[in-house]
Amino acid sequence: MGKFLLLGLDGATFEMLDPMLQTGRLPVLARLLGEGVRGPLASTVPPVTCPAWPTMYTGRNPGVHGFTSFRILNPGSLTSHTATLGDVPCPRIWTALNAAGVRTGMFNIPATYPAEPVDGFMVSGIPAPSGAPGAVQPAGLREEFARAFPEYDCNGSVEVSLFARRSKRKWIIETLRRNLLLRKDALDWMLQREPVDFLWVVLEAVDRLSHAAYVFLAPGSDLYDTPTGRKVRDWAMELLETQDEVIGWIIKQMGPDAPVMVVSDHGFAWTPKEFDLCGWLVANGFLVPPPGVSLRKRMRLAIREAVFRSAAGRRLWRGLAGLWRRKTGSLAQPYRLVPIDWQHSKTWPATPGEYGIRINSTRLRPEGIVSPSDYDQVADALVEGLGALKDPQSGEPVFETVARREKVYNGELADRAPDILIVPARHVVHRVGPTWKAQANPHPLRTASELHVLSNHDSTGIFAAVGGPFAGGTVDSARILDIMPTVLHAMGHAIPPELEGQVLTGAFTEDYLSSHPVRRVEGAGGEVAPPGEGEAYSAEEEEEITRRLKGLGYM
Repeated sequence: MGKFLLLGLDGATFEMLDPMLQTGRLPVLARLLGEGVRGPLASTVPPVTCPAWPTMYTGRNPGVHGFTSFRILNPGSLTSHTATLGDVPCPRIWTALNAAGVRTGMFNIPATYPAEPVDGFMVSGIPAPSGAPGAVQPAGLREEFARAFPEYDCNGSVEVSLFARRSKRKWIIETLRRNLLLRKDALDWMLQREPVDFLWVVLEAVDRLSHAAYVFLAPGSDLYDTPTGRKVRDWAMELLETQDEVIGWIIKQMGPDAPVMVVSDHGFAWTPKEFDLCGWLVANGFLVPPPGVSLRKRMRLAIREAVFRSAAGRRLWRGLAGLWRRKTGSLAQPYRLVPIDWQHSKTWPATPGEYGIRINSTRLRPEGIVSPSDYDQVADALVEGLGALKDPQSGEPVFETVARREKVYNGELADRAPDILIVPARHVVHRVGPTWKAQANPHPLRTASELHVLSNHDSTGIFAAVGGPFAGGTVDSARILDIMPTVLHAMGHAIPPELEGQVLTGAFTEDYLSSHPVRRVEGAGGEVAPPGEGEAYSAEEEEEITRRLKGLGYM
């Protein structure tokens, strides 16, 4: 088969895009989502950038590929490191295609740092240190790429707070537009030097836009049909028009006959209600705040939080981190500054991006208080308690998913995830506030204040495919796990038997399926490059990435 384009639109939803397509101002995307096959795409548990994109590029669940979140908790301690591509032990879609003789271009895909050698090129996506040379392959192009694009940032040029002030949203959108055009120029530069047959590009503008303003973009939300909502959608449409032009340009580079598949890693929902996770854990005896937190100490902790978020505070942190690194020779970073009563707390909340609860068990660290004989009882009590919660107004469950990690993941690396995985129901966001000021909350579900009524990730993304072997109509059961085998089949290649997903046969024409039966062949996944020597991130880079992830609400 000839060329193939896989287009990732981070965080895209049909709910937001379809009304905008009807305006006629996004002709390229309207064709991609309207002239072929389409349907909802089920995300991972949790529906987060990591583990969603790694699940897509490996065809394996997070218990196998190990990217359960942006950070990996180090065994036996409360330190962690930012996950890298070297932490993924299984084949990827590009190793399978390279093994079949296909040149691949991987551009801006999250969780691909450091870039690894490929037959073609790779430019890493979020998270990656600013200006890191390891984000570009082939290695021989790194210096030239850096000179050509000194402002290029794999993480994007703007950090979108979940609570961005409305006055800042137009600036955010304008900055996202400039970043899109910079991405286009960088991709053009790479394609001129390394032409490829398979191109996978991820554009993050929709995700950043949705984090900042989804409540104004989702029909049916309380703030959709308001003067501010209409103004924000006008700004958003300008951004999406630029994105549409960029997508059209990318399609042109691959040729008019190249099939195009469009995917997103997760969706979005506006969230008028919030769940106080720490308050529920305290009320049910799972979490005990630190004892004797006086008013003076509370003020000191609050000041410390504020200082850490300031530029001066970050410089101080980098200095202290450097001293600590030189003294200990370690690059491990604190997993989470969780002031709790460790001697009496059975659990603590995982970071917001992990969507879970960790049990203070002796399995995790010797100082834990939950023994192996008591572990099941604590885990079952959490699952039963959270799973039984109902919204008193609607009667609907508060959580879409509450499960022990072994019920969701399988594989040797499943223990990287929180012990209990939770995904709130649509229109609910779980809040993980500072544990040192957590209080027992017998009514943890509440209507969010207007400041907090913004957005949260949702479990339903988008799938669409047009051209070549793809049919029209709809596919209703697509999962992220199915993308890798479906792409390989669409390009006429064998499927590695270890892939957990299935070929989405409903997306193909009958003629193509009859002439191209699905083949699963041992060794079709190719070989994984061994990870490089040493740590991927310095202590300063770890701090920078942590700050960026906090800006996006993941930590």
